[in-house]
Amino acid sequence: MTFGELFDAKEYNPPARGDCSVHHVEAPVEAPVEARVELIDPLYQYLDLQTLIEKASARFAKSHATQSVRFRAADFPFCVEHRVCEPAADSSELSLPLEFKNRVLGTLTLSHGRRFSIRESKALSSEAQVLGGPCHNALLYAQACYSACHDELTGLFNRAVLKSPLLSPLAHTTPADLVLLVCDIDHFKLINDNHGHAAGDAVLRHFAAKLQSIISDDDIVVRYGGDEFVIAVSNCHAGNGIEFVENLRRSIESCRIEVQGETIDITTTIGVTARRSEEPIENTILRADTALLEGKKAGRNRVVWL
Repeated sequence: MTFGELFDAKEYNPPARGDCSVHHVEAPVEAPVEARVELIDPLYQYLDLQTLIEKASARFAKSHATQSVRFRAADFPFCVEHRVCEPAADSSELSLPLEFKNRVLGTLTLSHGRRFSIRESKALSSEAQVLGGPCHNALLYAQACYSACHDELTGLFNRAVLKSPLLSPLAHTTPADLVLLVCDIDHFKLINDNHGHAAGDAVLRHFAAKLQSIISDDDIVVRYGGDEFVIAVSNCHAGNGIEFVENLRRSIESCRIEVQGETIDITTTIGVTARRSEEPIENTILRADTALLEGKKAGRNRVVWL
C-alpha cells in the first residue's frame, strides 16, 4: 500500500450493471439459505484492500489474461497493486472508474500484453463494477486502520504504533543498531502565544514534513504528543548516528517558515539513545526523553546522547 497518491476522478457514464451487494439481492422467500448465500459475491469476504485486489486480479487474469490490476482511491491516499506477471514493456492499460451507489471510489487500472479490444473493454468495465461493494467495505476498513495509527494534523504515525504490537512498525525490528530520537520544537508555546494556534499548527506540519523528508524509508517518525516527536532510526551505528542527528538538528535550524506573511524561525532539541537488547520500547523512549530534558536545561538547540 502506497500513501500520498490520489486519483483524479474522470467523468464517466457507467454501463448498466447488476450490483452484487447484499442490499440489492432479492431472493425468493421460499429459496433455501444456501441459494441466497451463493448470490453474494465471494469478494465480499475480503476486508483487506490488498487481498481484495489480489483476488480480483486473479479473477481478471483467468477471464481476460490481464497481467496486473491497480486500484487508486479517490478520497483517500490508498494505492494498491497486484501483478500476476511482470507487464511487458509494450503492454497496454485500461483505466476504469469504480463506483458504488453512484459514488466514485477510485480507479481500477488493468494491464494487458496486447491492446484491449472494444468488446473486451466493455466486458471488463461491466465485470469491474462487481468490485464496487467489496471495495467500498475494504476502504472503510482501511480508513479505520489508517486513522487508528496516524496523526490527523501531520499525517505521521501516532503514539499508538509504539504501544501496540499489531500496529508497530518496530514490532519485528532487531534492537541492535536501533537508535531512538525524541525531539520537540524549542519555545513552541511562544509561537502559539505570539502568532496564534493556526500558526502553531502550520509549524507542526512543516516540522513533521521536514523530519519525514530527512529519514530513510526504513525509519519512522511518530508524533508522540503536542510538539514532541519520536524518530526510530534502524541500522544506525554510533559513528554515523552522531553525524545524522547533528545534520537533522542543523536542517531544522535553517528552516524559515512563512505563515500569514510572517517568517517563523525554529530550532529543535534532540534526546538520543540506543535501544538495548530485550528492552521494552517504552523504556527506550523514557531514556531518550530524559536526554531531551537535559538538552533543554543546557540551553536548547542541541543534541544530547544517553
